[in-house]
Order: sequence, then C-alpha cells, then structure tokens
Amino acid sequence: MKSKAKSQQNTPIKQSPDPNDPHFISECFSKSLDAIEISVRTANALKHANIRTIGELAQNTVAELLAMGIGRKSLLELEEILAEMGLSLGWENTPIKQSPDPNDPYFILECLSKSIDEIEMSVRTANGLLHANIRTIGQLVQKTEEELLAGKALGPKSVFELKEVLAEMSLSLGMDLRTMQFNSEKDSEKSQFVAIGLLGNRLKLFSFHRDGRFVFLDKISTYGGVYVITSETLRLKQAVEELETLINVKNVREEDLQEFFEKNQEFILNDEYKKAHSKVVLQKDKRGSLVPDFILEPYNPERLCDILDLKLPSAKVWILKKNRPRFSYAVLEAVAQLREYSHFFEEEDNRSKILQEYGLLAYKPKLFVIIGRRGPVTPLVRRRIEIGTPDTTVLTYDDIIEKIRQTIFLTRKGKSEMIS
Repeated sequence: MKSKAKSQQNTPIKQSPDPNDPHFISECFSKSLDAIEISVRTANALKHANIRTIGELAQNTVAELLAMGIGRKSLLELEEILAEMGLSLGWENTPIKQSPDPNDPYFILECLSKSIDEIEMSVRTANGLLHANIRTIGQLVQKTEEELLAGKALGPKSVFELKEVLAEMSLSLGMDLRTMQFNSEKDSEKSQFVAIGLLGNRLKLFSFHRDGRFVFLDKISTYGGVYVITSETLRLKQAVEELETLINVKNVREEDLQEFFEKNQEFILNDEYKKAHSKVVLQKDKRGSLVPDFILEPYNPERLCDILDLKLPSAKVWILKKNRPRFSYAVLEAVAQLREYSHFFEEEDNRSKILQEYGLLAYKPKLFVIIGRRGPVTPLVRRRIEIGTPDTTVLTYDDIIEKIRQTIFLTRKGKSEMIS
C-alpha cells in the first residue's frame, strides 16, 4: 500500500489544455506534423498541401482543406488530434483583452505590425493614408503631425483622428523606432539579445540565445529561417514601394520625383558621390538661367562634379525598329538639355561663379538622365542604342528600383557596398 501511494504521488496530474494560454498555443503551433502520429494517407495529403506544422493546419478551415484535396476521413482524424490539444480547424487565436502596457515589447510590436486596414477609422482618413502610401501603424508612427499635414493627403480632422487611434495603443506620431529597445526579463538569463526581424511581410520579435538558437517572442509563427534586418533596410524597402507608386501615377510631376530623390539620395548616388545638390541655378547673364535637377558632388575633392536630370516615367525611351533601333525623341531632347548644362561649365567665369556660390566645381561633367520604363528592350539592342550617346548615361526608373533592391539583398547578406 505504501509503495502504491508513492507511485500515485509521483504521477503528474493531467490538466486540460488551456486554449487561452499563449505559451501552450505557441508550443502546439510550432510542432511539426512529423512529430504527430497520423496515418500515412493523411500525412501524404498534408505534405501535398504544403502543410508542415500544427499552426499551419489549425489556421485552415474544413472547406479550405477539402479544396486542397484532403479527404473527409483524414479531416476527422485531424480534428481529433487538434481537439486533444484544445485546438480546432479554422482557429483564430484571439488574445484576452488587457489594458495596453506601453513598456510591453510584445504589445508594441503587435501594434506596429498591424495593417491600417485592421484599424477602425473613417473612410476619409483611410483614403488619405492610402494616398500617402502609409500601409502599417509602424509607418504611421514615424511620421510627424507636420509631415502628414504637409503631404496634403490628410487634413487636420484626419490627423486628430489618427492621434486618438494611436493613443489607444499607447503610441504617438513622430516616434523614432530606431531608438526603441526591448528587454525580456523571462529570457534574460538565456538570451543574448532581443531583435526585430522581417519574415514574409510581417515584423516578428525574436530572442537570440548564446548558442545561436532563436525563439519567437510575439504571436505564433511557423517559419523555417530568419534573417536580421536593419531599420535602414526597412526604410529602403518602404522607399522602393513609394517610388513604384509614384511612377505608376498617371499625372505624376517631375517636381514630385525630384522631391522623392532629394529625400532618398541613395537611389541616385553610388560610392563615388557624397551628395546630390538640387536647385543649383546656372545664371547665363542676360540670356536667362539653367537649373539642372541635380549636381552630383564627389567624395574625392580632386574629382569634378557631374549632372543628373529627371524626366517623366511615362516618356518613351526606345524606338525598336528592326533595322535601326534608337533612342526616342524624348530621350534625345533630354540629352540635348544636359549638353547645354555641360556647355555652361566650359566658360571659366561660369565655373568660378558656381564654385564661389555653391562650392561646386564642374568641367565636361558626366551626364545622366532618368527617364521612362525599361520595356521590352534586350541587353544587346540597348547597348547598340547607347553607343549613339557616349557622353550621356540613360537610366530608366526600373534600373533605379532594381539597383536599390540589389542593395537591400546585399544588406541582408551582410554586405554594405552600393551598386555602381
């Protein structure tokens, strides 16, 4: 009897799974289906549907699984397995509502990663954010009230509404996310640091351990890999999206594009140039003045400045006739304008005036123009066309976007060099 009592005492009491316990849910969702005892038929059906974890399975409805070709017998089997974990198909993990804690990194990250579409607001305000190319709360909080109003997409009433929405999440306009630090007391003994990463289209919070392992600290996720992403990479990605929106707007102005490149100079600079100067007036005495879009200042003080002009993305770039492919009239006009800027610097008096007024020295500058879209031109045909204007480099807006995407890729790989 004594021995029996001891055996009973050491037997753990089985508790019912708590579907509101985030740690329990996290453990279940992260389980691989390979670790679950299921029939070969069901395992093959899940593999064919590209469902690898309990989390991926539970977030599908019965109808969705049937549409993937998973039979009803397999569905019954899967429903029984999920029920043992306190889960079900079509699972929506709705957390227990608590008062927001502005110091809770999980709560902050959840708010920042929310899409604007998930927030209740007036149609007027939602349309204003869409026009301003603001898609997430994280993008919104980095804007100041003055910046939102200056964009003219949002009026004072909309900005006031947004401030109230953010206040409910213990957030505000004008936040600098780069200075935010996250501490995790429960992982302090095991973790080396806590970091924000980008997985798919969502920000996630990770705790990285000294042995190289990492765990998710925020909502449940089931991903096979992780890369660390900097705030600079996120900024570039958002800027690429902004430029893509701009060049697809039918009535976009050259002034709008120039304003974008003034704010995002890395799009038009490489490792040769340190700054792009706009609104430099080339005064031609009584003959009027010239104003190139940008004068590119080199890092090396012994090198001379170059010139870049912007034209509309809707402009035609190529005349792709079989026997004589060539640049369009719009490109040739842009090249002629750039050559006018170049001629200005051939006179010593003009060079001296610009050097004295702006601290910039140019002579026979390299000429660049960004115009139109790349279109169907092949690399060989493009090279043949470019031979006709050896003094001018013609770039399309697709070339610029591709350059920055390559920069983002290299940054993810741990390389920092720009693409020339």
